[in-house]
Amino acid sequence: MDVALAVAIGAALLAAVAYLVSAARGMEPVRWHLWVAGVVEAMLLVVATLVLIGLAGGGQPGSPAVTLLYVVASLVTLPLALVWALGEPTRWSVAVLGGASLTVAILLVRLGQVVAGG
Repeated sequence: MDVALAVAIGAALLAAVAYLVSAARGMEPVRWHLWVAGVVEAMLLVVATLVLIGLAGGGQPGSPAVTLLYVVASLVTLPLALVWALGEPTRWSVAVLGGASLTVAILLVRLGQVVAGG
């Protein structure tokens, strides 16, 4: 699970950089922005599945309720930002995608800490 979590964090951070650079260049949301969000979300689904399997097996030392909240928050943050970006396609909506990607990375770091018992 640690490898999947690290890859998902890295992907979210790379997506954030790409989105923020696009916003700085004045780009509106384009197709590759959607693909990047889809790839990050797919990685989040893998992490969520691994965490839920760990919770079902009882091997997680952290609080199950807090763990589930972090999983749900990480799964819904980027799609909600994507709905906003597609509803109002401006350079600022791409910046919102960047902020959402940073938020996802932070949520995943904290999820890793909760799962580890910290």
